[in-house]
Amino acid sequence: MKPVIREVIVVEGKCDTTAIHRACVAETIETGGSALHEGTLARIRFAQMRRGVIVCTDPDCAGERLRRKIDRAVPGCLHAFVQRKDAALDGTRIGIEYATPEAIVHALSRVYKAQNNEEQCGSDVTMETMWELGLMGTARAAHMREIVGIRLHIGQANAKTFLHRCQQFGIMAVDIKNALEYQMEERVHA
Repeated sequence: MKPVIREVIVVEGKCDTTAIHRACVAETIETGGSALHEGTLARIRFAQMRRGVIVCTDPDCAGERLRRKIDRAVPGCLHAFVQRKDAALDGTRIGIEYATPEAIVHALSRVYKAQNNEEQCGSDVTMETMWELGLMGTARAAHMREIVGIRLHIGQANAKTFLHRCQQFGIMAVDIKNALEYQMEERVHA
């Protein structure tokens, strides 16, 4: 039986809507790609007021840009992140439409609410923290961010976007350390 999602899910296109419907019972709003028209924003605002919104864009640069535009225009949205590895077809094409129903349900079951500028996000993660934990400035930094992003359900991102997500979602340095320790324990027991 498919899970029922109360909130309206914002996706980029029709193929994404089809993938969402394969995974769960939900309503979607399609942005029509990375362009965000005022009419679409009005629909997203209305959905946010009535039922809440989950933004579930492609795990690529265009999807991230769109996510930021929506977040600025419609405060209080929830965010779901399908992992890049789960949304890739043949290693070349990336999009929600390529994700399995299980990967989509997994992402939708672990959403984050972005903090607006007036709210205190409570994150203690800084650039210095990222350097100290090896999440930037090393040959393995991208891999380490990917591990933490998967474990914390915030997706894969470059260092600047990763830091922004940590601050936006109130993720603490201890959360990152725990995710890294968990990965090390899994390696030892494998």
